[in-house]
Amino acid sequence: MRQNGSVEFSRNTVVLGPKHDFAGIKMQPTAPDGINPISRHAIARPKLWFWLSGGLVALMLALVLAPTFSTGVARALHPLTIDTDPENMLPAEAPVRVFHNEMKALFDLHDMIVVGVVNPERGVFTPETLADIDHLTEVARAAT
Repeated sequence: MRQNGSVEFSRNTVVLGPKHDFAGIKMQPTAPDGINPISRHAIARPKLWFWLSGGLVALMLALVLAPTFSTGVARALHPLTIDTDPENMLPAEAPVRVFHNEMKALFDLHDMIVVGVVNPERGVFTPETLADIDHLTEVARAAT
């Protein structure tokens, strides 16, 4: 037993005081020397730190889920936009992009639609398949 009334068991110091009965095994460990103050506080008040960490987890979940479920309310949490237009992947003054814009203006081109055609049995270059492609092209022209 030490002078201050504490008993040391291996690395943990157990304080025996009026609230702590040795016979009833109600002992409160104190932090060993050399531990930082936050850890010492967490050892002394584990319930507080348990609820504090749970509250922080709940707050982080709320911040992550807020933009998902209410985009108008949490606009500041997702300021990024994704631009997948290939034309915007090059600077406006890039020679390739300038030429592309000139050709679009010259031939009066607008947004394009790419349609893939597959005919695994006979291939795509059959009269029936080419007629179907021609029909789709005519329908698209009539729609514009």
